[in-house]
Amino acid sequence: MSFKTFLKISVLLTAVFVFGVKNTALATDNSALIAQIQAQIAQLTLQVQQMLAQQQVGATWCHNFNSNIGFSSSGSGEVSYLHTALQNQMISYSPDSTYIYSYGTAEAVKQFQARYSIYPQSGYVGPLTRAKLNMLYGCQTGVVPNPTPTPNPTPSQVNGVCGTAMRTYAQSETFPGSYTLCASGTANTNPYLSSSGGSTATWTCNGSGGGQASTTCTATRTGSTTPSGGGSGTTWPATQQNSGNAACAALGKTCAGAYNSTGALSACQTVNYGGTALCSN
Repeated sequence: MSFKTFLKISVLLTAVFVFGVKNTALATDNSALIAQIQAQIAQLTLQVQQMLAQQQVGATWCHNFNSNIGFSSSGSGEVSYLHTALQNQMISYSPDSTYIYSYGTAEAVKQFQARYSIYPQSGYVGPLTRAKLNMLYGCQTGVVPNPTPTPNPTPSQVNGVCGTAMRTYAQSETFPGSYTLCASGTANTNPYLSSSGGSTATWTCNGSGGGQASTTCTATRTGSTTPSGGGSGTTWPATQQNSGNAACAALGKTCAGAYNSTGALSACQTVNYGGTALCSN
């Protein structure tokens, strides 16, 4: 309620009381009623004086709100300064006391934020609310600008680069083992390198942040693509039951790999008909 509105109501209320006294005084002695009305007029006069004093304080009081204020600020001097600003806005923070920031203060801050179209209306005094408080009550001259939002950092551009796994592997080595597929970027697939000699595995490394992909990365396995050794040749007859171990042992060598009769990779100890052995020297 503004001061002018309050003063008008006070004058009208006083007139109604006086009119009632005059009409009642014609019929009986109303000394007690007159005393009551005079007390109410004195109370109204005191309230008017308090409002005038408060407006004078609001016109001269200043404070720079340099930190956010919330429930965790309860007990600090900043809360009392906030309460003074809310009082100057004729916004009640009851039932909180001078230095307490609780639900009464939070609701009062929401009213302040709604009055000045500050979003979100959370009841927390953040940068936007502080900017408005400083605009109204700041001790510096001029308008305190709204804080400039900090832009999100632009991700750095990274090109894909083949890693140390792009190499030649011995028959017994595990791929990729301790080697990395990509020195930078990420592999586009999970490559597989067969244990058979001469086999290859390929992949590329994708970049990030708009970076380019790598060229094709290639890993190879040493040895011939055609198994050798075993019995009377590289392949034992389909009518002969044998294993890679037995076929290589017949040549005085050790089996490094074997194929079954269908050409699929098999274990050296697997016994089948018409298999093929890869023997190490």
